[in-house]
Amino acid sequence: METLHTNPPKSSFHESAGARTAARFAVADRELRPAMGATATDEAFIELLHFYRCRGGIAREIEVLSHLRYRAFQAGQPASRPSEFDRAVRFSWGVWTWLPLFQFNREDLSLRAQPLRVVDELSPVFDGWEMTRWFAAPNTWLRDQRPIDVMDESLSLVIEAARVDRFIAAG
Repeated sequence: METLHTNPPKSSFHESAGARTAARFAVADRELRPAMGATATDEAFIELLHFYRCRGGIAREIEVLSHLRYRAFQAGQPASRPSEFDRAVRFSWGVWTWLPLFQFNREDLSLRAQPLRVVDELSPVFDGWEMTRWFAAPNTWLRDQRPIDVMDESLSLVIEAARVDRFIAAG
């Protein structure tokens, strides 16, 4: 995984508690590992934080849902969980469930269609951790480009790569 030291683009959500939480965990790269002997899962989480930082970040599911409920309240709508939300990529680390934010529209936090189509290919075989890492890893079928980086321009190629990787993983 690459290590990035750039700041994410500013948006109202990135200035929320989710971004502050992610920033606190980013300190773990320097402090947590040597002090506490972080596990492989801790190191994988830190790598994902670094990778996704300039691609929208990662937020706790509870914070994303809270933000969605607040937006619904402001719009005078019922504060129900969007039905498509269950299709979002999520993974557990510590006591929290985390969501990579690249899969959400910045304006209204609705799920973007492109990531959902790829998730539909991967989800029968891959779990949340595997999908989160799949989007971030260079992919042979995409000429060693990362799916997240080429998905908007070459969605059909990314879906095909996901399909091939799903067949390989399924055996």
